[in-house]
Amino acid sequence: VNRIAVSPDGLMVVGECGNGRLRLWNIKEESLVGHPWEGNSDGLVCLDWSPNGAEVAGGSKDGTIRRWNSTTGRQIAPPIKTSNEFVMTIKYSPQGDKFASGCEDKIRVWSKNGKLLIEIKARDSWVMSILCWSKDGAYIFASLQDHTIRKWQSIDGEELVAFQGHTANICSLCLSPDGCHLVTASFDYSVRLVWTYIPLWWTVIAMIQTHLRVVNTIAVSPDGLMVVSECRDDRLRLWNIKEESLVGHPWEENSDGVTCLDWSPNGAEVAGGSKRGTIRRWNPATGRQMAPSIKRGNEFVTTIKYSPQGDKFASGCEDKIRVWSKNGELLMEIKGHADEDWVISLCWSKDGAHIFASLTDHTIRKWQSIDGEELFVFHGHTSQIYSLCLSPNGCHLLSASYDHSVRIWDLETNQQVGDPLWHDNNVLAVAMSSDGQYFASAISGQDGKIYVWNLE
Repeated sequence: VNRIAVSPDGLMVVGECGNGRLRLWNIKEESLVGHPWEGNSDGLVCLDWSPNGAEVAGGSKDGTIRRWNSTTGRQIAPPIKTSNEFVMTIKYSPQGDKFASGCEDKIRVWSKNGKLLIEIKARDSWVMSILCWSKDGAYIFASLQDHTIRKWQSIDGEELVAFQGHTANICSLCLSPDGCHLVTASFDYSVRLVWTYIPLWWTVIAMIQTHLRVVNTIAVSPDGLMVVSECRDDRLRLWNIKEESLVGHPWEENSDGVTCLDWSPNGAEVAGGSKRGTIRRWNPATGRQMAPSIKRGNEFVTTIKYSPQGDKFASGCEDKIRVWSKNGELLMEIKGHADEDWVISLCWSKDGAHIFASLTDHTIRKWQSIDGEELFVFHGHTSQIYSLCLSPNGCHLLSASYDHSVRIWDLETNQQVGDPLWHDNNVLAVAMSSDGQYFASAISGQDGKIYVWNLE
């Protein structure tokens, strides 16, 4: 038996033998059901059941896709011919209204009636033997021969992120029932559960010499002399940028995993948020926590930022923004947007009177920091906005997005300045020079680049 697939109710299994014919078994009774199904003389490579159990789809070596009625064993439509490409994998969407196939270096999405809806080119690397859909059918995940997992929008094929970490072919993917975690198995002898399927939990990966693990997040000190980093052992390390050396010992660890970091304006403390809702603050001179951890639920802390005056700081926790005093007292909670819209990035106005934040609905919002009143919603981006920064004079806001653009906003008129600044790939970060004359933007991808722009 070369391939099997279990029915959604767990009662039946369909299998393909070397002769290209399918057989259906009753699992409980351990018996064959009916006669062998009409087969494919070239042999099936992959099988999948529709969510309602009414049909089974299979892809073959000769590039055809066939679908069978699981009750009669007969094909329910003529075979779909995808040219002569080896069909590596096939998977119905959770809603059952479409299915996707992986054929060499392409992923194709088909309607329930077998009409080709979209073709995704998988970056000159073959699709391996598995793909899966997000719970809502909005995204497709697939493992490629370049040892990455990639995530695309199923409606238009836009690539959103490449998950890197495995060092050999990834042979299996599966999504948790709640749709929050992606689990991967690889020929590098590992199963990884580190892929957290949340629209914003994928930060820039950086490598620093002498680090033994991947670095998740970093923050540069206000004077530009130091950088603090967190890698996957959940410990913070302080580095001297000029000397390129480690300063002291690793700081007290955070077993929850640090997701974001920021320095206070005077450089006297560093704050960090975690996956499980805790906020910790460290003294960078000693590496020790300077106050008890702040814990408010188990919400994922996506971003944290001190006010320019240093008298308070704000955190983005899933669908909320919280403002805290320097002593860790909760001053205010801002909740004015939809529950499903998470906070990705935030920054303060120069005078500390306003907070700007990007949300997963592709907007930037402006609130009063004293009472949380929403003042304005900036529209224009068409994908996630992963980075915000303010010009030193406080007149312009810059935003970097997965729609491949950086946009500049005039804060006096609340309007976009000029056309978007287009890039070759997803823009992950934007930062401005201290004199306000230049800003830099960074794009993702295997040939990731940093661009330097003149604001004038």
